[in-house]
Amino acid sequence: HLVLVGRSGAATEEARDAVQAMQDAGATVMVVRGDVTREPDVSAVLAEVGRVLPPLRGVVHAAMVIDDCLLPNLSRERLTAVLFPKILGAWRLDRLTRELPLDFFILFSSCSSMLGLPGQGSYDAANGFLDALAWCRRARGVPATTVNWGYLGRVGYAASHAQVAARFDNIGVPSVSPARPPAMTDWTN
Repeated sequence: HLVLVGRSGAATEEARDAVQAMQDAGATVMVVRGDVTREPDVSAVLAEVGRVLPPLRGVVHAAMVIDDCLLPNLSRERLTAVLFPKILGAWRLDRLTRELPLDFFILFSSCSSMLGLPGQGSYDAANGFLDALAWCRRARGVPATTVNWGYLGRVGYAASHAQVAARFDNIGVPSVSPARPPAMTDWTN
């Protein structure tokens, strides 16, 4: 069972195809429009999940907004557009699921929280918050993991924004291949 929540739902053909592929493979997939920065939206999704699906066992927070901007040009609007989906979204998910017996709570962060990239101070700060939240959750004895992604080669944001990939390449961070790894049996030979 999988619940996918996003501000636009499965709005693109690619997203709808991905949902259909998961359903064809036997998954129960619920697509919900909601904004993770809005507590009423998160509460409503959690209530609906509790009403129609088995108990929630995990959370994956994968929100991302990038708006490259050097500090002298940074406005409050540009800053909050990048910070809020990651920071408020993760905070709301943490707070509203604290009493649930989750098996996992995964936050998609970025290696930029450790490296920093010119023009991405807002994004770097938001990812740094996710890293800190994971430490805080673990200190409370509940599950939390941050995945500090590099950038994916051939797909995703960096693939369609060459300047972002070039920045990572320039500081020696190679792309991560989206190819499926070999089966475990292939590793033992």
